[in-house]
Amino acid sequence: MNMTSYTQRLKGALKLKKEVFEEVEANPELAGQALLTVALASLCFGIGGGITNPFYLVLQIVSASLGWFLWVYITYWIGTHWWAESDTRCSFKELMRTTGFAFAPGLFQVFALLPLMEFPVRVGVGIWTLFAFVIAVRQALDYKSTARAFGVCAVGWIAMQTITLIVSGLLGGPGV
Repeated sequence: MNMTSYTQRLKGALKLKKEVFEEVEANPELAGQALLTVALASLCFGIGGGITNPFYLVLQIVSASLGWFLWVYITYWIGTHWWAESDTRCSFKELMRTTGFAFAPGLFQVFALLPLMEFPVRVGVGIWTLFAFVIAVRQALDYKSTARAFGVCAVGWIAMQTITLIVSGLLGGPGV
């Protein structure tokens, strides 16, 4: 599947089309689009949460991007060292690109701003994004098993959340 535009790639990622993730994995020139997708999803998350201050919106984008980087790094390490399959061939940059596009469902987070929609939108988009992330990881790591990809994503996410809580606690931030 040869996608010709960013919009078409986003639509394909939203539809969880593995061909889109394969294309993104294979094309190093799409790294900027992957980062843009994470940034736009983060912006929509902030707007959906009622954030209107530009400083806090930028802070939302930066912190979400750092969280994505950490999650992908941990997922990459687990997926290529602990749970690699015989066909696993993946670079960190390939995984960054595919998982960046997996954040496409986050564009719908803006609808959490609607009355009585915050919870259903947050949950629905969260599950949709997880599915996209699992497909992105499965394709990038050349896994035959979606269950293996889900396990790698889950362990990576739990590790990232744990590290975030520890750092937040050390810095005296919320959540601890």
